Amino acid sequence: MLQIEERVVQDIRGIINQLVDREGFTKMVNAELRQMWEAESGYNPDAEKHIKALDTKIQDVYKALEDGFQDAAWANSRLKELHAERD
Repeated sequence: MLQIEERVVQDIRGIINQLVDREGFTKMVNAELRQMWEAESGYNPDAEKHIKALDTKIQDVYKALEDGFQDAAWANSRLKELHAERD
């Protein structure tokens, strides 16, 4: 039973320490709120990088076609996939 009581006291001290450190507590709350907002809104901080990478892939397929790549069916299929993922 002593271990349980010690654990409870440790947890309470941890909570009190967080509340006493206003700046740290505020940062913790803001981080949690941001995470909740991102999860609910569908916000993706890496979306811009991902879109740029997809645009590069799309341009690479077009360049390959311009340079004489002969498999137009594959190129069209791949472009559809990339555009769908970008959208």
